[in-house]
Amino acid sequence: MTSLDAAAFHQAKQFIADWRRVALFSHEKPDGDAIGSLLAMRATLRQLGLVADAILLDPLPDRYAFFLEGGSIPVLGKDIRLDDLARHDAVMILDTCSYSQLRPIADWLRSAPIPKLVVDHHSTRDPIGELQLIDEPAAATCLILYDWFRTAGWPIQDEAARALFVGIATDTGWFRHSNTDQRAFADCADLVARGVQSNTIYQALYQRESA
Repeated sequence: MTSLDAAAFHQAKQFIADWRRVALFSHEKPDGDAIGSLLAMRATLRQLGLVADAILLDPLPDRYAFFLEGGSIPVLGKDIRLDDLARHDAVMILDTCSYSQLRPIADWLRSAPIPKLVVDHHSTRDPIGELQLIDEPAAATCLILYDWFRTAGWPIQDEAARALFVGIATDTGWFRHSNTDQRAFADCADLVARGVQSNTIYQALYQRESA
């Protein structure tokens, strides 16, 4: 079940139609859904010809190091400065809509005169951005992105599919939490059909620790 319809996704598609270089952010202390959302969105926007920069507010947790196979993910304050954000003409916030979870860029977000889009599934939110795709029934932000990509008719290549699967699987506790519903199972089954190898992802996430 989703609280968003096709019209909302098409509105969001139109909203970003003129974007050229977008900065992608998620919350501090990034988890699987935050990282998966960033990388799925980055891969998809790049497929569409945009310059998309996924930027972390905290270093990537070791558990998700396998994501670096697809390229580095810069960390604000380490690999990129706040002043560098001026080169972007738009910003997208994923898996949060709260300034308190975006402290390093909160003031910049409030003052930056560029379009802002938020995609999130949490109930707590601030007035960030001109457009918000909020779907509280969604177990993960990656579910919202997957619906958006398919509704928009955008290509979903391997990197994006894997990132989406990670976001859904981790936010549902690998399908153990009470938020695991038919939608989560159906979308992950579809992602597996697209070539995602769930066993390989599970091993990378949870079976790398030494005895």
